[in-house]
Amino acid sequence: MRCEVSILDAVDAYAADYQLCEIMGQKAIYTESLIDRHSVPDGYYAYDIRDPIGDGEICEIRNFIRHGRDGTFIICKPIDGADCGVVITEEEMTLFGKTTTLNDYINSWRTIEDMLLEPYENETSCLVSNKFCGGDYY
Repeated sequence: MRCEVSILDAVDAYAADYQLCEIMGQKAIYTESLIDRHSVPDGYYAYDIRDPIGDGEICEIRNFIRHGRDGTFIICKPIDGADCGVVITEEEMTLFGKTTTLNDYINSWRTIEDMLLEPYENETSCLVSNKFCGGDYY
């Protein structure tokens, strides 16, 4: 879906509806809404996706896209080159169809990071299992 919006149409990051997704191998959340960048919490990054002709084939990620913007995603790691634009293929973005909130996304990452930082008793601890390495996140 192609969105032509003005900066006045931006919504608070905590108020948007999101879908879980994966972008360039990183877990993220995606929304068709334009996100107010001032509402994105510290340590998280918002990027827009460009679909220049509105055919559903994304081709670029940028910090902000005014025309041909398909949506916005929030991710917990910065993407190098997003200031000038990063070319991506359709295969580098997967929407999982599961809805979520920004708070749930943030809490899931905090939980994983906290668990990885906690001392554990032995090498077979659940901390090294697939469950806490992202396998059961979606």
